Amino acid sequence: MKILYLDGSGDTHITNISKDYPVFVLTGIVVDSEKLREFNRKIDDFKIDIFKSRKIGLHTAEIVRHQKEFEEMWKPDFRNLFYKKLNNLLKVLDFSIITCLVDQYEYKKKYERLAYDLYELSLKNVLQSFYYLLNSEGSIGKVIIEKHENDHIFNSKVKHQIYGIQKFGISLGKTKIIKSQIKKRIKRFKIVSKKKNINGLQIGDLCSTTIGRQYLNKKINEDYSLISQKYRVFKGSQKFGFIIIK
Repeated sequence: MKILYLDGSGDTHITNISKDYPVFVLTGIVVDSEKLREFNRKIDDFKIDIFKSRKIGLHTAEIVRHQKEFEEMWKPDFRNLFYKKLNNLLKVLDFSIITCLVDQYEYKKKYERLAYDLYELSLKNVLQSFYYLLNSEGSIGKVIIEKHENDHIFNSKVKHQIYGIQKFGISLGKTKIIKSQIKKRIKRFKIVSKKKNINGLQIGDLCSTTIGRQYLNKKINEDYSLISQKYRVFKGSQKFGFIIIK
């Protein structure tokens, strides 16, 4: 079984686009279930090495704002050590990436009146690729999505979108995956709180922001070359796990 951990960065609307971060990125971290224990062990070891506890959540917003356990990030020595060890962690972790990035300005120019909800659009693209991956390998999978704390409207919307995918399948342009195909390959969808401290979701958070900032040519601390090497290439095709919509 393969597990897809989904987390994103950026706003999901195109009404008031952020000048600082005019993209929405939804990233799926794909981990083989038989390799999950080692995946988690390496991340927990990193947390214990830096923070002396595996209960730390690696969330971009708290890291860049120096909040909670990341108060020392303002110190150059600590910050440099953190990112050096984080990059080493990303290098040795065994996972692949399926991500969808929406350029909000370009998307708005073309589709403003007919625009999808950006989360739904990205979700369908990532799940479509995840389905193709599972089908090409004759495997099954499950999807774990991070809940937005105190945002009941967003969480309800995501639940509705998942229900629609399970009931009607995925339709994108001329491509259609019917519900029986989804049911055969994707066995479970689960929405969980970040309080559960799920490592796969935290790696998805870190990668989403790095991918978005790289696309915008902004400064990044993570080594993007390590992330780009993990974009999924599907068997029998040249399709990569990096989808850009604009």
